[in-house]
Parts: sequence; C-alpha cells; structure tokens
Amino acid sequence: MTDPGSKPTGGSSCFPAEAQVLTEDGTRKKMKEVALGDKVLTLNSHGQPSFSEVIAFLHYEPNASSEYLKVESEDGHCISISPDHLIFTGQPGGEKKAVF
Repeated sequence: MTDPGSKPTGGSSCFPAEAQVLTEDGTRKKMKEVALGDKVLTLNSHGQPSFSEVIAFLHYEPNASSEYLKVESEDGHCISISPDHLIFTGQPGGEKKAVF
C-alpha cells in the first residue's frame, strides 16, 4: 500500500501519515499530528500497555511517498509499517526478539 496524499520524494517513513495512535487523554491522533512531548500508547518491557512520551522522530518525513506492509496478528489487529521496520515478538514474561 502507498501512503495516500503524500508526494513522491523517494523517502521512507516508519508509519503512514494517516495511521492513528491513542494518546494519554483518550483521544486518537494521526501520526502526522503527533508532536514531541505527546504521550502515546506503547508496550513496556513487560509487554504491558503503557503511555510513553514522544522524545524524537527517527524517520519523520511527512511528505514522503512510501510503501508499507500490512501486518495482521492472530487476533485480527493490524498495523501498517515500512518493510524494514523492526517488530518485537514474544509472549508476556517470555523472551522478546526484534525481527524484520
């Protein structure tokens, strides 16, 4: 899938600009609207949901046109990410691995 509405620049972003995250105040924001200091839902080192502060953007290219992979979990949850983005795997309390 290609991120809709973006301009071809040859760049790459980790997530589509229209992807949404849940913020600490209970609202959803598009990735292109997330700012430094926002607290967004993540998983902590124990695999538990936790709100973490956005402290940096490693690949922030809001005008890039990029290809994304749609990854679906066994329980039907989906995420769209760049082809070379790490995904952490494992079970709560078990070994965690980062895979491409």
